[in-house]
Amino acid sequence: TKELFIKDKVDNDNQGFDALFLGTKSKTKTFSYKGVERTVNTKHEGIRGIRLSQHLSGTGTTEFWDSTENKWSLNAWLSKYRTLDDNGTRLTLGNGTGSLITSSNINSIDVCKPTHVVIALGMNDGGTLAQYKQMIDTIRAEFPEVIIGIVVMPVAGTYFPSLHPNCSPNSIFWNNHDNIISKRNQQYNLLKMLQENYPETEEENNVYVIPFFHTAPTAESIAGRKSNLPDADYSSALGSQHFEHFGWGANIHTNGLGHINWGYQLYSWIKWTIAKFV
Repeated sequence: TKELFIKDKVDNDNQGFDALFLGTKSKTKTFSYKGVERTVNTKHEGIRGIRLSQHLSGTGTTEFWDSTENKWSLNAWLSKYRTLDDNGTRLTLGNGTGSLITSSNINSIDVCKPTHVVIALGMNDGGTLAQYKQMIDTIRAEFPEVIIGIVVMPVAGTYFPSLHPNCSPNSIFWNNHDNIISKRNQQYNLLKMLQENYPETEEENNVYVIPFFHTAPTAESIAGRKSNLPDADYSSALGSQHFEHFGWGANIHTNGLGHINWGYQLYSWIKWTIAKFV
């Protein structure tokens, strides 16, 4: 997502919108665009394998837990990890920095008051309406003006195998490989629940549902590998190779192609919300 903001500014003579992603964890990559090698470093609070219930109860490892008030809290996260003022300028140690910030981590953590909060959970249990309401109400009580996005991720797979002739039969939903139908139904029901309880009218209160269903490739976003089949003659986008499942939970652990498309949708949503209030 940050890469797309960088490309956007390159295309517009360094003008236009940008986004600073906050967090205590970091990802760095290099990419080439218009003949120039560029590096992007972005922060996040992604945690592998944690459920919404664990966030809210403190039973999972989360940077948002307030041990004094015994609750999930953005204010607690800010109090512990702040490194920037609210304009994104880095603070000097001891001048407004968080209680857990030291000389060794002040330049590797980006935390300040957020303008946007994205709730992007995986597929471990989906979460209940009461849990989402609890988290959103807590965010709203602490930061009344913040823009909240609720992401819903789809299970990779297809109901139309004829459109994906070189993909593994395990990508077809009705074959139910790795019990994907139950996960697919879980995510569908989660999206339905959120859309019913946070309809478009809730956007006036700055709460948005962001269905990654809209952009995710179907069969091609399954974790897998390509195998050369010299005698095959396929005409799909994957060329003349067979695309087979590879790895644990291939349908729910979406591959890089899926994540790239999710990133584009998130970039589009953030940019739209910024432009909306200009």
